[in-house]
Amino acid sequence: MFDHTRVLCWQPNAGATINNQILIEVSKCVESINGVKEGEWKNTFCFYKPMLKEQANASEFPQNFLGDSLQE
Repeated sequence: MFDHTRVLCWQPNAGATINNQILIEVSKCVESINGVKEGEWKNTFCFYKPMLKEQANASEFPQNFLGDSLQE
C-alpha cells in the first residue's frame, strides 16, 4: 500500500468556512500532483495547528494546516 501525505498551508479568507466542495477541489489538486492513477484515491484529511514557543509571533504563521493523506 502506498501512503503519501502532504501538508498544505491553509489560510482561508476571514469568515470563510470549509465545506465539502472545497475539500473535493483540494483532493483533485493533490491527486494531480501525484500523477496518473486508475480509479479513486482514499483521502484522509487532518487539521493541524502550529505549536508556537512565543505567542507574540502567532500573527506571522498560518492558524491551521490541512493534511491530505492519499492511499491506493
